[in-house]
Amino acid sequence: MKIKQNKKTYLKLLASFLSLIFFVVNHVYAAEDLSRITDNGGIVYFADDYESGYQYMGVSNPHPGGGFYQMMGGNVLKPEGIYTGDGTVNGCVQDTNNYHYTINSNDAEAKNFILGSQKSLKTPYLGVCPGEAFLRDTTIIKTPLLSEYYVRWYQKWTGSFQSSVQQKFSKFYYGSDPNSAITGHLSMRPNNSSGTTPGATSGLFEEYFINIDNHFAKSGCTPPNNSLIWLTPTSFSCYAGQNKGWDDSTETNELINLELNRWYEIEIHSKLNSDINTSDAEHDLWIDGVLKLQVRNFKFVNDVITTPGTNNFEFQHVYYNRSNQDQTTYMDNIVIANRHIGPVNTPLVTYSVSNFTTLFSNWLHTGNGNVSDFDFNNIVNTKDLGILMSKWQ
Repeated sequence: MKIKQNKKTYLKLLASFLSLIFFVVNHVYAAEDLSRITDNGGIVYFADDYESGYQYMGVSNPHPGGGFYQMMGGNVLKPEGIYTGDGTVNGCVQDTNNYHYTINSNDAEAKNFILGSQKSLKTPYLGVCPGEAFLRDTTIIKTPLLSEYYVRWYQKWTGSFQSSVQQKFSKFYYGSDPNSAITGHLSMRPNNSSGTTPGATSGLFEEYFINIDNHFAKSGCTPPNNSLIWLTPTSFSCYAGQNKGWDDSTETNELINLELNRWYEIEIHSKLNSDINTSDAEHDLWIDGVLKLQVRNFKFVNDVITTPGTNNFEFQHVYYNRSNQDQTTYMDNIVIANRHIGPVNTPLVTYSVSNFTTLFSNWLHTGNGNVSDFDFNNIVNTKDLGILMSKWQ
């Protein structure tokens, strides 16, 4: 009798302990289901949520859709690099041939772009290493040549925007010359209303194209050919009544301010014009699933020699005029496809504490119909616990 009482006491304590553990960690991020794209004839060229560690590193290890990391703050085929200095600029000249300095991170800021995610891609931007460093900071994903693409990712900035300008925190282009045919070029600078002094917490999101036709002439403003057409700044006063330099949609004519220390979902769609004589290119920008910018009937391409297809997706790139404060950025769930992607739609897989307390209350009980007899062998034991845990996701 005493043995049975001790056993019951032990099981109650064990159940209580496990209940506490599972209460804390009962939210688990499940990998995003992209069948909504592939089931409708779409193609996913690249997708990475970083939960499984490093993958698709280099041309020999591509995603099933053909995309791969060509660069990740250095050589993708080499180990992680770390700051080796003494807290000063010493150690900032990193060896990008033998290491990569953008890393798969599980630190506190890297987690929870959606509740339960544990890892993301971290670009350190250390305050002690404020200089521009293309090789040290840039992540490049190569894909097949795409005449149309959707790219979606989650991003968070930390530190302070101050007077810094992340002029090229993403840049998408085709061919070998990134300045000849940019199909997506995003920048961030401090919001004027927040000032440019230390402590600025809001950044103004900007984007530009290269003007190669007259589509962007508006309200008496005729930009020079091959000039930069800013789509989203406040200072472009050439277009009367517009908060942005250009936006074909009157419903999305608004400033785009992004704050520090929170995750944003960003998606870009670009479609090249069908030939060099036709202005039928398309471009869209969504933030947190809301359409913020739409441009239609213009040209990305006017050169018959240029290879028609985007295949270079650069993330982070140049972040200049930084201070001695760390301005680490994080990216997560990068997906490149030929269909609209939208925000992550994977629900959290959750289990109630009662699932576990019931199992342990029924431990070693026998009989048909026991609610914790997951393998239907008429007894509740460690096998059932294993099945329960295997179905955690």
